[in-house]
Formats: sequence, structure tokens, C-alpha cells
Amino acid sequence: PATVAIFAVLGILCHIITYKETEERFISKKERVKGDGKKALSYLFKTGPFWVLSAYTILSIGGMFLKIGFQLYYFEYALGQDTLVSFVSILNMVALLPALFLSSKLVAMFGKKNLAVLGTGGFAIFEFVNYFFTGDQMTTFLIVNLFSYFFLSLANTVAFAFVADVMEYTQWKFGLRSEGITYSAYSFVRKIAQGFAGFLPGAALTAIGYVANQQQTAETLSGMATVYFLVPAVMSIAAVLIFGPFYKLTDKRHAEITQELQERGELYVEKRHKHTS
Repeated sequence: PATVAIFAVLGILCHIITYKETEERFISKKERVKGDGKKALSYLFKTGPFWVLSAYTILSIGGMFLKIGFQLYYFEYALGQDTLVSFVSILNMVALLPALFLSSKLVAMFGKKNLAVLGTGGFAIFEFVNYFFTGDQMTTFLIVNLFSYFFLSLANTVAFAFVADVMEYTQWKFGLRSEGITYSAYSFVRKIAQGFAGFLPGAALTAIGYVANQQQTAETLSGMATVYFLVPAVMSIAAVLIFGPFYKLTDKRHAEITQELQERGELYVEKRHKHTS
């Protein structure tokens, strides 16, 4: 209870700091009218970049949550280390921190879309390495897994930035801006990905012949490696193949759209300033 309370207080403080230090950059001048929410939802469904982003999210986030849901089985039966989950979680945090510090510089160098492709593709490559070469030994698995989650963290740091881009694109195309509808719809897509990933482990365990609390056959252990490494890697490659060619909202294109919205008088850029209170 004490640990949970400490984390809860720290979480609240982080939210307060984020709220105090965050300012809107793009402000819509258009007044809200009744029925805008329904229109915004219908417009969002007609927005191509939203569907591409949704497909990318379901595949990439689904693969990540599949690994999380399946890791205990792989650790216990394939590696013989049922207590490895907490240690791997710590290592994943170690991989996350440099990704957070580097992401802004990498976005400036390559752009958000290219960073997402790089991160998702890099994650897939290291999952393939673990599947074919290093995943059956604990030490080599942990090393390769560290690199895998570093690249995954790069992709995750820019995920929600695409939602804002889609928002401006929808406003540019249809003349209506709705932050709430766009973010809610994207959050729903992520819940679909999590639900999909939550269903897969149970179905996969049945398919590979898993029997609880018993020594697993070689075929079952091979199946566990397939589910834990290969399936997320293939899902990530599919996400890249969809997102790379079909998501057209590059940083350059987004800048052109926001500029046009400003010229049309539908959007203005709020000047940034530091809080004094």
C-alpha cells in the first residue's frame, strides 16, 4: 500500500507539472455550434491518415502488448526463470530513458514519421534476432531485448504526435476542428489493439499445446518462441509496410497545412511564454 501511495502522489505531481508547463500552440478561432461533435466524427471517418494511423497502431501496439501478455509463459517454461518479469521491466525502463532524451533530436533530424518507421522496424529486427539466434539463452536474450525496447520506445514517443497532425488535416479538409473526438477515437483504437493482444495469448497457448504446470514439449516451447518473438516482429513489419508508404502527413506537409489554415483565418499560433506563477 505504501508503494502504491508513493507512486500515486508522484503521478499526480507529474500531471500537475505537465499541465502547468503545457501551452497550446495551434488555436482554432471558429466558435462551436450544436452538432459539431457528430459532424467531426463523420469527418474523421472520412480522413485517410486516421485510418492509416489506426492500422499502424493496432499492429504495432498490438504486438507490444502481445509480448507483455505472453512474457511470463516464455520466461517460466522456455528460460526457466519465472521471476524474470520484474527484472525485464526494469531493463525496459533503462531502454526507455535514452529513447526519451534522444527522440526530440531524432525528430528534428529525420521527422516524426521516419522516426516511427525506424523505431518500429528496429524493434522488429531485434525480435527476429532473438527468435532465430539469441532468445533461448537468458543473457543474450536480455541484451538483445534491451535494444529491441529502445527502438520500440522511440516509436512510442512520437505516437500521439500523429494524432495532432490528423486533427489539423481534418480541419484543413473539412473545416471543423475537434480535439476531443480525434483523441477519443484514437484512444479507442489503442484499446482495440490492447484487447486484440489480450485475446491472442490464450488462443495461442491452446494452439501450441500448452499444458499448465507441466514440462512442455519441444513443439510447445518452439511455439512459445514464435508467439513471443516472431508474431510481434511480423506485426511490426506489417505496420511499417502500411505506415511508410500510405501515411502522407510528413512534418513538411503538416507545416504546409497549418500555414494554410492560418492564412484562411481558421487557426493561429499562440506565442509561447514561460509561466510566472
